[in-house]
Amino acid sequence: KNAPGYFPPNAYFAGSNIASPSCTPNGTYTCDASGLDLIRAPHYTANFAADYVIPSSVGDFDLNANVSYTDSFYWFPDESMKQPVAILLNASVKWTNPSGRYELRLRGANLTGVEYYSFGSESIAYGQRFSPEPPRTFGITAAMHF
Repeated sequence: KNAPGYFPPNAYFAGSNIASPSCTPNGTYTCDASGLDLIRAPHYTANFAADYVIPSSVGDFDLNANVSYTDSFYWFPDESMKQPVAILLNASVKWTNPSGRYELRLRGANLTGVEYYSFGSESIAYGQRFSPEPPRTFGITAAMHF
């Protein structure tokens, strides 16, 4: 991967012994992770958000969108499970009546339908377990301010 003795900033240092059930059992469940990527540490992440309000005689319309990028990463020290790149897109449209008392919001999350996990764990007894994030979802919210 890299020149001898060089380890990127998000890699384990030389001689890094880690304890993990995913390591080949040698009586101690430890393995040499030298030069391997740190777990749950993507190389790159980025976020961008935009919000635009359109005033009108029937109330304000607030358009909002955000996109996030998370580079791939490994869940476990032995690099046995790789989280793919996740590009998420969320958006909403909110209407507020002229007095500001009532609001109605339509929203969508994970509009790109990315399948990814929010949590991963491993144990000797249960092996590797994951918790998936919700698929594409939509919702509506109504609010009244007093």
